[in-house]
Amino acid sequence: MRKPKVLLVPDSPNWAFDNRCNALIKHLSDSFFFEKVYWKDMPDIDYSIFDLVYYAGFYMIGSFRDKAWGTFKKEQIVTSIPGLVSWGAEQAIPFINKAIAFSVLNIKLMKEFYVKTQSECFFIPNGTDTELFKPISKPKNDVFTIGWVGNQEHKGKRLDELLNVVHNLNGVKLLVQRKDHFIPYSEMPKFYNQLDAYCCVSVSEGSNNPLSEAMACGVPIISTPVGVANEIMPSGAGFFVKQDLGDLSEKIIAMRDLVPEQRKVMGEIARQRMLASWRWAYMAGRYKDMFDYALNKQ
Repeated sequence: MRKPKVLLVPDSPNWAFDNRCNALIKHLSDSFFFEKVYWKDMPDIDYSIFDLVYYAGFYMIGSFRDKAWGTFKKEQIVTSIPGLVSWGAEQAIPFINKAIAFSVLNIKLMKEFYVKTQSECFFIPNGTDTELFKPISKPKNDVFTIGWVGNQEHKGKRLDELLNVVHNLNGVKLLVQRKDHFIPYSEMPKFYNQLDAYCCVSVSEGSNNPLSEAMACGVPIISTPVGVANEIMPSGAGFFVKQDLGDLSEKIIAMRDLVPEQRKVMGEIARQRMLASWRWAYMAGRYKDMFDYALNKQ
């Protein structure tokens, strides 16, 4: 039996959507033939040869960059909602209705969209490559070190607020990995393993990849309750901070003042959580369910 041909459309190389599509290729190629093109520079190819197209972000469907638009029927289109920092639900629904099915990355998004669209909703958080992201032996830091990863131009990530807080704290160092100076994905475990804790201060997230990657590396977490943080962080893996960041300094200091063995235990709890139910090997199967649903509707 011929394997269905699936076109994967992430936005750009070496970032979150691209990593998700690479994980699908790695774990689902026994079931599907995949080809990947980037939305920001879609080539002039014969898109009609594909049975299904997966847009990693809903806003790509039918956009001015979408050279495949008009080739596929609704029953051949699936997509995902990564988050709504720059979009309202009412703005997103017309795009989602162009697809037969879509995935949401966290429970809040599920509540926002479930039964409100003309498309089937699947709950599929991002997975994590726990073979790549794992603890690495490292020397003890001379200064308590926290880290942040993301697009510094995205105001919802609130890097400036985090920088201001850390600037006023003694004995705390912040390492930043920004999108405009990113290092290769394969090198990110070295970044996380430099940290005594990872810090997420975002206003909103879909499925925060750096959070789960840091946890897989055995790093304790300080985070606002956004995206999948509430679902992914077990008790004992770190500290939650208020959405207004009013207690951020307090929580950073509390993490700093723990003895290293206490932070090590936190990191082990975080790592075990990722191994238990957040690996890509598991989450990719949910994407197969969504792809099969669409293919069976054709």
